[in-house]
Amino acid sequence: MRQDEDSKQVSGAPSPAAIIRRHTDISFPAKVPVGKTFPLRVQLVPSEETLPSGELRAVPKPHPHDVTLPLVVGEPAAPHEPPPPIRVNISVAAENFQIEGETHAQIIVPLVGRSPAVNFRLRGQQVGPGRIMIDFDQDGRPVGSVDLSPEVVPAHQRESEEPASSAGEIGIATHPGSVPDAVLTVFEFRLADRPGRLHFVFSTSDPRLQDLPVAFHGDLGTIDLNVEVADWVGDQLRRIGTLARQATANQEDVFRTLSTIGFDLFSQLLPKPLQDLHWTLRERGVRSLLILSDDPHIPWELVKPVRFNPLTGELHQEDGFWGESYSLGRWLRGRTPPSHFSYRRIVAMTAGGVAADPGKQQGVRDFVPDTSQTSRQVSLSSGGKTKEQGVAEGELAVFHGLEGKGAQVLILPASRHRILAALESGDFDLLHVVSHGQFGGPNAPDASALLMDDGPFWAAELSERMAAPLRSAAPLIFFNACHSGQTGFSLTRLGSWGARLVQLGCGGFIGSLWPVSDQAACKFAQAFYEALLAEKTLGNAMLAARRQVQEEFPNDPTWLAYCCYADPMATVTEDRP
Repeated sequence: MRQDEDSKQVSGAPSPAAIIRRHTDISFPAKVPVGKTFPLRVQLVPSEETLPSGELRAVPKPHPHDVTLPLVVGEPAAPHEPPPPIRVNISVAAENFQIEGETHAQIIVPLVGRSPAVNFRLRGQQVGPGRIMIDFDQDGRPVGSVDLSPEVVPAHQRESEEPASSAGEIGIATHPGSVPDAVLTVFEFRLADRPGRLHFVFSTSDPRLQDLPVAFHGDLGTIDLNVEVADWVGDQLRRIGTLARQATANQEDVFRTLSTIGFDLFSQLLPKPLQDLHWTLRERGVRSLLILSDDPHIPWELVKPVRFNPLTGELHQEDGFWGESYSLGRWLRGRTPPSHFSYRRIVAMTAGGVAADPGKQQGVRDFVPDTSQTSRQVSLSSGGKTKEQGVAEGELAVFHGLEGKGAQVLILPASRHRILAALESGDFDLLHVVSHGQFGGPNAPDASALLMDDGPFWAAELSERMAAPLRSAAPLIFFNACHSGQTGFSLTRLGSWGARLVQLGCGGFIGSLWPVSDQAACKFAQAFYEALLAEKTLGNAMLAARRQVQEEFPNDPTWLAYCCYADPMATVTEDRP
């Protein structure tokens, strides 16, 4: 439903499966004395009001930090009956605050007027900055988040009258769709002078899991990190990158390296309650999992559960990687991921081939930018074709078949000005780029680049001018290049491709976490789009592509390299949302 249609539903009884919008109204002091308890008040209020003339007028948010939530109005059980209640779940986590009592609550949102208010009790633990994280979901579908940044002051000071500040995110208007079986929210605590902590919260609306103690926003505990997670993960991915470039690697080498890293991720990064929960989820047939995370570094697809006998040390049980066990999607806390994509307007770009550098395996989509790169490019308009160009043409062939189904397909040579123009106009529903790629590093993610025909396109060139058009279109973007899925922190925000494009407004992003080989990368893209167009969900299309690539290229770790920032239950059709 388009935004102008949404507004017509607010004043009266909405039509079935309509979307209404509500502002949050969240209050907490900007400064609170240490050791004293204060209420965090949360309420949902109308975003529009009806004037005496009958016209609708937008109502401003109560505070700058508040956000607007898109809520689905369900279909009545029978004609002339009211729609089912709109139930919104609220979950609270905090750093440098003790939450006294419940950490979650549920409110019923009326079709007209304000919801009831709920209060959470928080007590400052030590003098210094704090962070309060409030997440909202409706029946398992994340609809928005607010992070507050209050300060804990000495006990002799009074609390402030002004509210705590924050930067919130408005949700994307989205059609109602299926929700993942489970949602895992991961908070990264970094205020203390230490590498940090990871705090895990689980939620589900799946009836198969309702008897679990953690079914409704269950706290799964925290992990204290001894080293920076970015450095540790970077070391692991470099091991896989080295393996990807070895022409002599065999299936056993690939499986052993991936498994060893996957075991470490499971045993070191997941708290014991989450490790135990995994086996329950698998036993009960849970297939789809959405991970909402503050941490940009962890390769969730690589997590590989394992159990050892505590007495003998013998392997007791082993499971597949999360990337092959679950229909898995990542997303950032805040905006609602769309549940629907269109293939009506497709833009595909392919960069020219680049001669392999000495010591690099031919065909790996990787490069090290230097002053000689431009002179070594091969233009797509030239008569001959490189090996890479032939592979790229095969990769894009799947789009030609969509033209007969009404899609507008534009296939272009990749250039900086073309990709900038596309991202700044938002005039596409699907953008697919075939290129060589490089990750700038966890501390320099904006130095990540795609090699275009006229030079590198840097992640630093992603700018706020792209936000409005991208949020309007909420497109799916696939950068089929090495390292395009890796992310890090820039000066004040997330950097590189996936997380930054999601922040700006794209509805989904697919990229790779390490070097991928041309043939396997081509097959992954083909298999992914074929599955997606066969009406599989995004998460299931990722699973289908992984399985096909693993079967055809067993000596290549490319099959597990790809990550997906999207709702794993999202689908694609010709029509635009």
